[in-house]
Amino acid sequence: MFVPSSGKDKQFFYCQIFKVIHQIRNCYVEVSRDAYDDRTLAEMMLLDACFALYGMKIFVGDEQIVLHFRQHFGMAAFSLVSRDMRLLDNQIPLWVINLFIELICGEGSMLLYEYLSLMYFGDRMRLTRIPEDEKQPLHLVDASRRILVHEIDHAGKEHDPPGESQRQPQRKENLNGFRKYNHQSHSVTDLKAKGIHFKPSSNCLKNINFKSHAFYGQLQLPVWIFTAFSKLFFIHMLAYEASPGSDTNLSDSDFSVTCYVNFLKSLIVKSEDVKELREKKILFSTPTVMNKLWK
Repeated sequence: MFVPSSGKDKQFFYCQIFKVIHQIRNCYVEVSRDAYDDRTLAEMMLLDACFALYGMKIFVGDEQIVLHFRQHFGMAAFSLVSRDMRLLDNQIPLWVINLFIELICGEGSMLLYEYLSLMYFGDRMRLTRIPEDEKQPLHLVDASRRILVHEIDHAGKEHDPPGESQRQPQRKENLNGFRKYNHQSHSVTDLKAKGIHFKPSSNCLKNINFKSHAFYGQLQLPVWIFTAFSKLFFIHMLAYEASPGSDTNLSDSDFSVTCYVNFLKSLIVKSEDVKELREKKILFSTPTVMNKLWK
C-alpha cells in the first residue's frame, strides 16, 4: 500500500536501506549474516517500518487506513496492534521509522509526534519533538519513556517538573543515615484518614509533590489512563530501564518509571484506593482517544 502511494518502486526503498544496512546491524547484538543477509534484513526493516506507519496512521485517524484495517482485521484487533508496537522485543531503530516516514509521508511529516501525542496526552498537537537528553531515542519504547518522565506543557515545551530544579542533592553521610530507617508505606485510604488530600499534577511520571499545611497535607500525583495492556506496557518499560543495553541511553541509576510503579504499588492496596484516585481524576480507565476511534 505505502510503496505505490509514495510514487516510488520497492527497489528504491531497498536501495535506501542498503545505504544504512551497516548502521542497522550495529543496533542489534550478533546479527549473523548467515541468518540474515542484507536482502533479508532490508526486507524485514521495510515490512516492520511500514507496519509501524500503518499502526500510527490508524491511531491518528487516517480514514483510508482505518477503513482498510476494519475490512481486513476488524477494529477489535487494533488494541493488539497498539500493544505489540510498544513491546520491547518488537522494536526496530526509531531513526529507521523516521526515515520511512520521510520517504513515504514526505519530509517534515508530524506523524510520529501526532501518534505519540495522542497516545500519551490525548492531544495530537502536544508534541513537536521528543526529549533527546544527550542521545537520540533508540526506539519507540525509549521515546515513550522520555515523554513520560519529562514535563511537557500544552505548548509542547519541555521543562522540569515543579520543584525539580530546586531539589538539593543529598549529602553522602545523610544517605548512609537514611538507610538505617525502616520506612512504612501507607495506602491512599490510610493517608486520607490522616488528613492527606490527593490532587492531579500532570502527565509526567516524575511530577510527584507533597505540600504540608497547618491541618492537612496535599499529595499531587501524575495522571495516567489505565487499559487492559497497561500492566504489560509497564513490565516492558521496567525491563528497558533494567536492561544492560539501556545504560548507554539512560543516565546512571535513572529508574524513574520503576520508582513511579513502586510508589503507586505502595499507595494502592485495595479497591477503595483506586476509587479515591479515580474520583480525584488521577487515574482513568476509559481512554477517550480509543473511544473516538472505535466509533
